[in-house]
Amino acid sequence: MYVIDANVWVSRWLKADEFHEPSYKWLFSLVEDRTPFAAPVLILPEISGAVARRSRSPKAGMQASSLIQAMPGIQLVSMDASFARAAAGIASSLGIRGAEAVYVALAKAIGYTLVTWDNEVLARSNQVCRVSTPQAELQKL
Repeated sequence: MYVIDANVWVSRWLKADEFHEPSYKWLFSLVEDRTPFAAPVLILPEISGAVARRSRSPKAGMQASSLIQAMPGIQLVSMDASFARAAAGIASSLGIRGAEAVYVALAKAIGYTLVTWDNEVLARSNQVCRVSTPQAELQKL
């Protein structure tokens, strides 16, 4: 079971992204195997904004966000004040960006592996939660 960072979804959506192929293959295998996965609701604006900006297509951004919401097995998790405080503590203690700390906090809270392409998160978060890349997860299949 996984918490999937927005950067993995953005890579899956944008064929020109350097991580497109492993992201696409790994996410396809999750859906095919009906593996449950989670993400904070923050993922929706993160994905739609990143895809729209990089593709220069607002429509593509909204399609990407809609795709995430329609995925079978996804659990979108809301963030309350308590969760935000936990993420703030993680951001501060690990020295990572706030949005990334939200994903780390969620992975820690629910005991899932966080899957990301963010090198900073990969290097600093393993003391808080299990962390991996789509490429590493593909090799386990």
